[in-house]
Amino acid sequence: MRKILLTFTLSFVYYLGLNAQELVSSSGNNYTNSKGTIHYSVGELMVETFINSSNYVTQGFHQSKLTVTSISELNNDEVSISVYPNPTSDNLKLIVNSVNLDNNRFELYDISGSKILHGKIRNAETILKLSNLKSSIYILKIFKEEKEINSYKIIKQ
Repeated sequence: MRKILLTFTLSFVYYLGLNAQELVSSSGNNYTNSKGTIHYSVGELMVETFINSSNYVTQGFHQSKLTVTSISELNNDEVSISVYPNPTSDNLKLIVNSVNLDNNRFELYDISGSKILHGKIRNAETILKLSNLKSSIYILKIFKEEKEINSYKIIKQ
């Protein structure tokens, strides 16, 4: 009876080990040298994001600790934009140097993609009050007319 119980327990533990993480992708590889190993994959079929008060994890992609201050930047010679301080705790200054400020606007999104703040840019210097927002990562998008001209990752402490 003990042998059967021991065999069953070991088989169950082995089965749990086989039920680990899986990845379905169209391509990928590993690279190893004396400093470490890199695992990468391309074309994941499923992606899901989990968020709590201070962390987020996206399944389906190998992740590292990166800080990106500008997500996308289009080459637009007639508009120069500065956003600071980043990270911030209270206010965020938005400086726009443009020949024409007509139809310029901003939108601020939380990490889940919900728009939480928006407004028109009427002056060269605009101050966004973020003191009532919780500590998190936000995306600030700048538009001229209906065209997005820049977006920034904003860290609110």
